Amino acid sequence: HDVSGVRDPRWSLLSGLMCFALAPNFAMHHSARKVVATGEQAQVHRSSVACTRNSYVFPQCGFVFEEKLRTKPWSVSIRSNTNVSPVQWLLFGCLSASYDSAQETVMVDGWLPMKGNFEVAVGLLALRGCLLKLIK
Repeated sequence: HDVSGVRDPRWSLLSGLMCFALAPNFAMHHSARKVVATGEQAQVHRSSVACTRNSYVFPQCGFVFEEKLRTKPWSVSIRSNTNVSPVQWLLFGCLSASYDSAQETVMVDGWLPMKGNFEVAVGLLALRGCLLKLIK
């Protein structure tokens, strides 16, 4: 998605559509290879191109993934993942969202808290409805 230092604007649309296609498979980066995947502690699988020995710096804090597997009785990994933003997930992938005014938090899919303004959240969710009508 990055050729000669120039970001292809189509990448944002493609990764958004991947959120739509792979819902509800979303994970938030925690540290190193550790993520929270659909509400459960997991890690990026060692075979993933996102998994490097020296660097775990990602442009966005979210991942959409194809497969979650139990690699050991105590270990869960995600594979075939793509880095996406939480806003892309909110627009294209989330199954439900509610707003907690006391915490100023949008609770996405019952497990992912997103800090934010109520008006912005309502606007994004309204835009989501319009986008879903176009896609379907």
